[in-house]
Amino acid sequence: MAGFQVDRMECKITLKNQLKALRFLIFGSLIYCIVIYAFYNNVGYNSSLAIFFSIYYVALLLPTLFLHAEYYLINKNKTLNINPIEKTISFNYRESVNFKEIEKIILILTPVMYRNDGLRFFPFDNYHYSVIKMKDGKRFVFTSLMAFRLEEALKEICGVPIEKKSRFIPSPFLLRSWYYLWN
Repeated sequence: MAGFQVDRMECKITLKNQLKALRFLIFGSLIYCIVIYAFYNNVGYNSSLAIFFSIYYVALLLPTLFLHAEYYLINKNKTLNINPIEKTISFNYRESVNFKEIEKIILILTPVMYRNDGLRFFPFDNYHYSVIKMKDGKRFVFTSLMAFRLEEALKEICGVPIEKKSRFIPSPFLLRSWYYLWN
């Protein structure tokens, strides 16, 4: 439907968004179980092979679970309302802020999402977040658990520059820790 504009968009953590973010991990876990089962039934138990697959699996599992927990804790019980008609946003149903009061939006993506590549390599490739920087210095972190495709939601905020950055593991905590470590 060309020219259709949403009058208001409400973004908050939903089960649907969480399952979308975790789908690659869930699929990978099923594949892992099938591979281990197939090797055990066809080749017999091989401890070195089981250890290799287990280390590989855990190396992919931990960053994904870390990001999921971090994003959940950051946006738990929070809501972002975007009203493109009135050109306002509100955080947690508080007073609305005009788009003109937003300095910029920084969108942190995995390299795969940054390139807009459809092929995912890691279970955490679907995780991304943005920082909405206000002119008064306040910031709001908006994660992909609130809106699975952040970039599409952020396009509703017209006239505000969106700066994209690529990070292998898009973690606000790791980024802050890295910054304090080197500065």
